Amino acid sequence: SNTTIPGIQEAIFINDNNIVLRYLDGDVVKSFAGFLASSTPDQTLSGQFLPDVHKIFRLSNTSILLYTKTGLGSRVDIASLDGTAPRTIFSSPISSWVTSVTGSDIFLTNAPTGLGTGYMYRLDEGALEKVFGGFDGLMTLPSADGRYVAYSATASDRSTFGVFDRTNGEITPLPAGTFASKCVWLPGGETLFCGVPITRSAGLLPDDWLMGEISRTAEIILSLDETARTPIDVMEPVVSPDGQYVLFTNKNDSSLWSLKLNQAP
Repeated sequence: SNTTIPGIQEAIFINDNNIVLRYLDGDVVKSFAGFLASSTPDQTLSGQFLPDVHKIFRLSNTSILLYTKTGLGSRVDIASLDGTAPRTIFSSPISSWVTSVTGSDIFLTNAPTGLGTGYMYRLDEGALEKVFGGFDGLMTLPSADGRYVAYSATASDRSTFGVFDRTNGEITPLPAGTFASKCVWLPGGETLFCGVPITRSAGLLPDDWLMGEISRTAEIILSLDETARTPIDVMEPVVSPDGQYVLFTNKNDSSLWSLKLNQAP
């Protein structure tokens, strides 16, 4: 649309024509539900601002999921693409849920902390259905179809990593001491790409890492010494629909990186 909007921190594509743009206005998070009016080169971007929400997710081609922190806790709403006609499907006195959406499944996990036990739940018609948990510092990452859940947990200053199979309840430990938030499922839902630390930092995990008090450097599939000449702490990885590219942010300086997987040795 040739529309320049500086300072965008997050872009959520709902379909070919609808996009939610999020950015900071001072210390306030603003969300704009945009619509591309046509498929011609001179199309215009129109839309409106959404109510103040903490997180927004694509639920379908016609609806979005809104997670909002309130003075009394939090709530989950389903709304139309422009944020109108919201319908509350869940409310809680807890204000620190970590929300994820895969297909039609909505998952809520306790905010990760090494000082408390975490559980993952599936939101089913307004009620919480326990998926699994009982681990300190629990982080979760469900696959696209919701069958598998990559998870990380902490014990003392060490992190453990594995995959939970929802169909049979089996947990498969994996030899990668990393956080689930440093991973992404590749297309097909059975392969993970993760940033795995070379060095392990002492401290309360994952709390100290989330607050930026420690950094965990990672070595990706190709050598960064020759290309980047800087340590990489992988954060918020995403994968292209064809599984050829992984993009991620370096937590150390918020720079954006791209890795072409089929070029990896």
